[in-house]
Amino acid sequence: MNSNAGSAFQTIESAHDFVTLLAETVTEAKQDVEGDVLRKSSVKNSERLDVLRMALYSLSKLEMYVSKSCHILGDLRSQQNLLSRR
Repeated sequence: MNSNAGSAFQTIESAHDFVTLLAETVTEAKQDVEGDVLRKSSVKNSERLDVLRMALYSLSKLEMYVSKSCHILGDLRSQQNLLSRR
């Protein structure tokens, strides 16, 4: 395992930046899959369409969890700022 992996997020800000970038990437991937679902929706009984819909469902869940994580990190950042003022 990379020795830098344990020190990747030295601060809440760096973790927040990463999660924000992850959220953007997940949203882009979800939009790509939504486009694929629309293009394949005219095909009846398509196994590929079923898999695309499952992927879209998973990406939607991931998008929600990453968004919640981003909000929590933002709250932690605010709390940290409040604590450092005292």
